[in-house]
Amino acid sequence: MPHVHEPRASARDQRERGAGYTAFAEAFAARPWCLGRHWCSWLENPQRGFGLKDPWDEPYRDLTVAVTETNRRLRALVCG
Repeated sequence: MPHVHEPRASARDQRERGAGYTAFAEAFAARPWCLGRHWCSWLENPQRGFGLKDPWDEPYRDLTVAVTETNRRLRALVCG
């Protein structure tokens, strides 16, 4: 399922969404004033377009793998 909803940057597929998440998370982790961040939606909402799972409760694998790996790596970096 393509991700084309504004105002967020559009992505052609879930792999691009994962790359976008990684860039977003790394940018925030580099800022000393940032205490954390969150992902707003668990299930995909066709009008909003930013869930971790599709409307049928299936995870977007390329996206969720990127989120998991990014968070694990950044946690180790930030927490030591």
